[in-house]
Amino acid sequence: MRLEVLQERECGGCTECCHSLGVPEFGKKSQEACRFAVCGKGCTVYRVRPKSCRTFECLWKQGWFSEAERPDQSGVIFVLQYQHATRRPTLTLYMRDANWEQSPRLKMLVDQLSASDTIVVNSPAGHSILATESEAEIVLANINAFLESRGHEPMADAAMRQPETADRPGPVLHIRENVEAILFNSKAEPVEHAAASP
Repeated sequence: MRLEVLQERECGGCTECCHSLGVPEFGKKSQEACRFAVCGKGCTVYRVRPKSCRTFECLWKQGWFSEAERPDQSGVIFVLQYQHATRRPTLTLYMRDANWEQSPRLKMLVDQLSASDTIVVNSPAGHSILATESEAEIVLANINAFLESRGHEPMADAAMRQPETADRPGPVLHIRENVEAILFNSKAEPVEHAAASP
């Protein structure tokens, strides 16, 4: 999965990532308000922001989607990331709303994307990986290999996967809170963001 940078945009007053993402340099966890972010105005320390903020760029900032789909307006941050667990580019959606599945627009968006690609959905309610049938076993195996390499117990298949249903054709891998911290919020090994390229 590769996406070229279409057009660099300015963040402006958008502070959606300031809330949804963690900032290890400040000890700020995901889904917590950042003390340097002012809603509608932006980051008050933008010029001297830490490396984790400086290297982060959502797809909207890279020119994808319309102006109206700016994350603070849509409630969704789209990011192309390399996940430690899978060692491959993965589309990650950071949802502002814990009940995003109750929104027909957001649910349809997630279902459409996960029908062809493995995606990660991160919301205040939890962390899930939605995978196609052919990818589900690979994703799970890579997650367990990552956990075992760091001395953690692997996750059982039954604990993560749910069967396909009529409204969700692909398996859903629900990540427990303690495993999520190991996979995605490790201060020692932060998530690397994929460099967009043609």
